[in-house]
Amino acid sequence: EQRGRLEGEIERIEEELKRLRKARSALAPDQPTPFVWDIAFVEVFEGDRSGFDIVIGNPPYVRQEKIRDYLGRFDRREYLDRLNEGLRAIYPAFMGKNRRISGRADYYIYFYLHGLSLLADKGSFCFITSNSWLDVDFGKDLQEFLLRHGHVKMVIDNRAKRSFARADVNTVIVLLGPPERRRALTENEMKKRSVRFVAFKVPFEEALSSVIFSEIEDESLYRPMAGFRVLKFPEYRSLLWDQWSLYQEGLAESEEERLVETRRYEGDKWGGKYLRAPDIFFTILEKGKEKLVRLGDIAEVRRGFTTGANEFFYLQPVGRTVKEVAELAEKTPKAPVKVKNGAGWEGEIEAGWLRPVIKSPREIRTLKVRLEDLRYLVFMPPEDVRRAINSDSKQPWRGYPLAAKYIRWGEGQGYHARPTCASRTWWWDVGDQLIPVTIWFKAFNDRFFAPYNGVVPCSDRLYAVYYGSDAYALTFAAIVNYTGQAMVAELHGRVNLGEGALDNMTYEAAKNVVLNPGEAESRYRDKLVHSFHCLAQRPVRSIFEELGFELCHKRRCNHPEHPYEYVKPEKLTLEQVKRASPDRFELDSVVFNVLGLTDEERLEVYRAVAQLVKDRLVKARSV
Repeated sequence: EQRGRLEGEIERIEEELKRLRKARSALAPDQPTPFVWDIAFVEVFEGDRSGFDIVIGNPPYVRQEKIRDYLGRFDRREYLDRLNEGLRAIYPAFMGKNRRISGRADYYIYFYLHGLSLLADKGSFCFITSNSWLDVDFGKDLQEFLLRHGHVKMVIDNRAKRSFARADVNTVIVLLGPPERRRALTENEMKKRSVRFVAFKVPFEEALSSVIFSEIEDESLYRPMAGFRVLKFPEYRSLLWDQWSLYQEGLAESEEERLVETRRYEGDKWGGKYLRAPDIFFTILEKGKEKLVRLGDIAEVRRGFTTGANEFFYLQPVGRTVKEVAELAEKTPKAPVKVKNGAGWEGEIEAGWLRPVIKSPREIRTLKVRLEDLRYLVFMPPEDVRRAINSDSKQPWRGYPLAAKYIRWGEGQGYHARPTCASRTWWWDVGDQLIPVTIWFKAFNDRFFAPYNGVVPCSDRLYAVYYGSDAYALTFAAIVNYTGQAMVAELHGRVNLGEGALDNMTYEAAKNVVLNPGEAESRYRDKLVHSFHCLAQRPVRSIFEELGFELCHKRRCNHPEHPYEYVKPEKLTLEQVKRASPDRFELDSVVFNVLGLTDEERLEVYRAVAQLVKDRLVKARSV
């Protein structure tokens, strides 16, 4: 009887548990409880405290095209909208009603802005992230916010060693103070906020010293240099400036915007100019301030043409060279030429439809583009077909049956339906392409040159530089190929590609500082043209070999700096450069004379170029 009562009680309790579990389940929300900092950390955000004393982070490196809501609640567009609206609520003065963070911004940009909002009034913020925001276009939003609303205390780079072996990016450490959320800083406030750009020349583990950071903080130790204040030691260099000056440096420079009272902030090369720039760079800026201009001020830099279907448009001659096809097209444009494309097609097309083209930078070997070095032809209408197109002919290809047959083959493959091709009046017409004066590479490794062209168009894997003055065209080509230009390219390009390549976009190439050909006296212009012709007679070598350094060619070499272990910039001499490249030395000497550089300063240029390029390439192999 007692057992029966106990079993009945157990059954009743189990039924009650089922009922309670069901009730609890009904009360539970369908979605996870939202995370709210003020609720999760009440003790941190209540009262006068209002934030963390220290915020430290290493946000994920996620490129803009891969940003998404990892909880799966929103599509990408709505997620980005919500990120921007969140920032608008936090920073109304900066975001305004319509501002949006650049659509090209990587994920960590949002972490910076949201993370800073968690900081107490006297707190410290420290992130280690990709260094790309220092130099690329999407970083200008963060730069402007930090300068106008925050406090950039210190930006730290390490030239000797990458921070992470697995992350295929280069990093910087950034120390910031709390931002002003509701208003922008005044000019006077910005001038009082010092910024230190610290570049370590040894691995961090060799520089972890309170003495070093005490030195960096001590403004009395800094000395003036080319408009800045600098502190230099064997282990590091620290450049001291203020937020107002940095802000002014990044304001728009176009003629139209100079007339506007409130100019737009367009960003600056913080990494190139303030962390990687050698001292001689600032000396050149000072000595050449009346003669130097931005490349984009005197020339137009554009990406080469896009075909929309490379395997259709790019062809290789069979049994002839590109130069022979070009010569045949001049004499007999309707002569058949056997060619093949990248899709496996092989057949004949009239010579007049086959135009030499620079498809890859690897085809260019000398300072002058030569037809004998090119390997590709581009399918492009000849002049009579171009006239027929302009007169709205219904069959502009009439008289060229082989080209017409190839066009029909292309339509059979569906090339005409591809977006770029379909957007054209005639899908097979890439347009009348202008011939650029020089070619600028999208990426540099250890060869630096901008070949003089004047003969063929270039593909979208290169940049076309159109210089307006025919009279100074060769002078211009000589100037952009002097050795010091490699230093400028290093400082204005991006080194966030961990594998070592120096990348640059068209707008970045246009910001490269160059000597204005019109500012050189006629006697110097004549010498530049002469020395350029001499240098263009031979292939361009690695910049190290041009400067007289030997590269290691041993297989399975385990040296940590391989193949650059013999490159010792500090031991370089002018005589070494002159022996290795007398033609280059002559061209460089003319530019150095125009800039008024001493022998010691010229040597600094050569050493800086060797050091910058070596640092970039060795750093990519350092982990």
